[in-house]
Amino acid sequence: TTVGRYFKNCRVMSSMQGSIEILSRQAFYLYNGKKAECQRSMDWWHMGEDIFTFKCLEQLGVEASDIGEGVLDTYCARSMSCVQHHGLPNCSLPNVALFHPLKSRDQFEKCWKEIQRVEQSSMEQ
Repeated sequence: TTVGRYFKNCRVMSSMQGSIEILSRQAFYLYNGKKAECQRSMDWWHMGEDIFTFKCLEQLGVEASDIGEGVLDTYCARSMSCVQHHGLPNCSLPNVALFHPLKSRDQFEKCWKEIQRVEQSSMEQ
């Protein structure tokens, strides 16, 4: 019987963070059915939902895989070259599909424009 799989998206902390949470169907159903069990066994009040989900999946024995490249979460940045001022992601980096955190519409729109600028310049080369 398989218990499914989830994807770690933060190499620095070897964990799954809130920028994107990917679970297989089996892992989701197992988590959904046993979440109360996890709550009884850990001090979850002080955790964000992403860390609680990650720790619960580990406790339930769900296998993990690394996402690898394509995710830029400044909370998990290995080096400051990935981070612009005010802790925002550097949206000019190529080969990145997900930038986090962008907590306002203005931040999202600035990042979107930078992504489009980088994409346009790479097409012209």
